Amino acid sequence: MLRHAKANLKDHLEKIEFHHQSGEHLPIALKSLQVDFCYSFDVLVHCDIHTVARLLQQVRQVVKPKGMMMLSVANLCSELGY
Repeated sequence: MLRHAKANLKDHLEKIEFHHQSGEHLPIALKSLQVDFCYSFDVLVHCDIHTVARLLQQVRQVVKPKGMMMLSVANLCSELGY
């Protein structure tokens, strides 16, 4: 998917960084970043609710205070039994 994203955004690559990670923890290199925008589509739907919660806490630390996130997730309420 990263290859597809890079190909589709090739005219804007000087402004974009792509990072592949395991899903459990953000890589050390990312923890020191402050980003304007974080995007994840059709990735977190494959993670259990505890992993999603951990990642959201970690991502929140690297997104700037006025930054934005676009994340697609499964219906978390259905997993909680609501």
